[in-house]
Amino acid sequence: MITRLLLVIALFASVLSAQIDTTPASVRRQNNDVVGNTCQTNDVILVMSTTPPTWEVCKAGIFVSVGSTGGGTWGTITGNIAAQSDLNAAFAALNSSPTFTGGVTSPSFNGSGTTPQVVGMTAGVGSITALAANSAGLSAPDSGGTAYRWKMPASTSAGIPVVGATNTSRGVLEAPITINKWLPVPTGSIGGSAITPGTPLTGTLTDTGAAVGDFCQMTPSTGSKNAAITPYCYVSATNTITWELQAQGASPVTPTAQVYNCRVN
Repeated sequence: MITRLLLVIALFASVLSAQIDTTPASVRRQNNDVVGNTCQTNDVILVMSTTPPTWEVCKAGIFVSVGSTGGGTWGTITGNIAAQSDLNAAFAALNSSPTFTGGVTSPSFNGSGTTPQVVGMTAGVGSITALAANSAGLSAPDSGGTAYRWKMPASTSAGIPVVGATNTSRGVLEAPITINKWLPVPTGSIGGSAITPGTPLTGTLTDTGAAVGDFCQMTPSTGSKNAAITPYCYVSATNTITWELQAQGASPVTPTAQVYNCRVN
């Protein structure tokens, strides 16, 4: 017990006898090895903004802001982040009002919660920070107009993204994005033999996502069309296209063999 008391007294005496700078600030620094405003490992600082003032042990890499209201700048922090009270206070402030000056770099971003997550970009002019190698990104327009958001589809599939008309949805002006399945599905080479009027040459193709009632268009891939032949297609079942080459007139017609493309929307 006496040994512990002596240790406490010695520690208190060393704190009182150590050098404290006289710079007016909310944070006073102690020890001779303080470099600039950087708090060195095992330094002791007196925080004057608390009532009563409190002594804090420095953590490596933490910048002590003297005479400034700009906040601290953190360097490398080791250990349990939950124990960094000042850092957690900053995170809490960002969570309620996230505002940054300069760029923010992160390996990923995932929103959470039941409220739809959004990303907004403000229009402007000037140079944009160059992208890193092997990267891609989005940028805001040069000048602003009516503010809007693109609304992502609930699911995706192979196709062409199509932006719909804007409408006020969920409290903001949104333009929904849908996936147009307008991708060519080739038939393979067909034709080359006589086709009798009323008895078309026919076959089927698989087109994942095609639904009965979807519009279907069939065109020759070479751009060469026989006026006596009508290519036709329709969605006969889910994911299935039925195509036909129909002969026009009263006599059989032999079309040139070629590939046709079927597109469903």
